[in-house]
Amino acid sequence: MSNINAGFDKLTVQQFRRDFGDAVKELEKKYKVHISLGTLTYDDYEVRGKLTARKGDKPVKKEIPSFQLNEIVGINHKTVPSDNRYKIVKINKKSIKVKNVNNTFNIVKVSPGLLVKV
Repeated sequence: MSNINAGFDKLTVQQFRRDFGDAVKELEKKYKVHISLGTLTYDDYEVRGKLTARKGDKPVKKEIPSFQLNEIVGINHKTVPSDNRYKIVKINKKSIKVKNVNNTFNIVKVSPGLLVKV
């Protein structure tokens, strides 16, 4: 556990976020909202962030289909012809690297939301 009087560090800010979430539960019930604390930045003396309160239940994130290595896919984007086919060569946390089946030098990093299974 970090020393709260010593200033803010990564562990202290993580604990602050957890404690903040616990503290606003009553407000969420009272006003029937979901309160989220955005990205927090900090230095030794302060923590800064953006607070959002939305009516209703906690928003559900859109589910992105799962992909496998070597799977053949298409890219759903206005700049890419719909008949182009790509092979998945690497899967990262936020992007997928694909290689054009017809042109092995055409390697592109794509958001998973733009890929379509063929």
